[in-house]
Amino acid sequence: MPKETSKSPDEVVRELKNILAMAKKGPYFAVALAAKGTDDPSFLVDKVKKPDILAKKAKAEAGSNKLTYGNLEFEKGALTFYCQVDPPGSMMRGLKAYFKRYKVGAKFRFVSPDGTVEDDGEDDATGEIRKSFDTLMQGARQASASDPKRIKQLDGLRQLFDRAVEGDPPDVDGAKNLVAAVRKFAFTADDKGDGSTIKKNLIKSDNNWNKAIGAARKEVSKLEKEVKTACADLPGAARLDGAFKNLTSAIDSLEKALGGPLVAGTATDDPKVHDQAKKKAMGAVDQVQKVLGSSPLFKNLDDNPFIKVQATKLLTVTLASIKKDLAA
Repeated sequence: MPKETSKSPDEVVRELKNILAMAKKGPYFAVALAAKGTDDPSFLVDKVKKPDILAKKAKAEAGSNKLTYGNLEFEKGALTFYCQVDPPGSMMRGLKAYFKRYKVGAKFRFVSPDGTVEDDGEDDATGEIRKSFDTLMQGARQASASDPKRIKQLDGLRQLFDRAVEGDPPDVDGAKNLVAAVRKFAFTADDKGDGSTIKKNLIKSDNNWNKAIGAARKEVSKLEKEVKTACADLPGAARLDGAFKNLTSAIDSLEKALGGPLVAGTATDDPKVHDQAKKKAMGAVDQVQKVLGSSPLFKNLDDNPFIKVQATKLLTVTLASIKKDLAA
């Protein structure tokens, strides 16, 4: 790690892009520390050396004891730093400001030892696009596992998509076109012969599920805005961020639980895969319905004291429709 006290913005961006490229091949061990003589943190990244060993080296080179260390991964479209020790003092604020200042085409997320998630606060308009692409890609890869040619094609689409969303600024239109491409790629099988009805129902169900998830997220955002406005001056209001992040994560989990089986059955002509995907999707519907009916996060979500929403209702009604279509 260099010992100079300052770097040009171009040097910092190049260094961060290198770290981003490494993390995509990771995970890597990493140390972030507040070096003397500069407002910017310094990073030490290594594939083999464990974080505590890197921390000792970083302290010696930077002449600073203010550091955090852990695992560095590229996850869900963001460079994610899983901290094993809490960043001291105001270091977390410094890290967030640092990544907002130097843009390298990816979001940055920090996960503290207690599971608290912090990010750089940037919204590059690609969040929902990334989720759609990742869901489609996951199912397509599962269904194409035995076909090297299709896997190679999917890898090519992945590279093009990453290049689009990680640009500065991100190529949002290009990313949307690639979502359409991977969806078309997954649904190119000829719908003639055995299994075609099942496949069509899987495609229909996947589209309906994506729409319901998107609508539910909008309902939750509406509720979050109302709750934060009403509780802004109350003690403990800061904890609302964590509560709504937990709710958002729960919706993400429901999306994947059903989305994966639905998409997996659409990326092939094989009737056996269609039938297998249908069975898995039916089981996933039952699982998601059970969560919606029993989890405290969803049971009283719509009928809350602040503003009436329809997040749980939208998901529940859509699941009933999907279950009917899949059973046909």
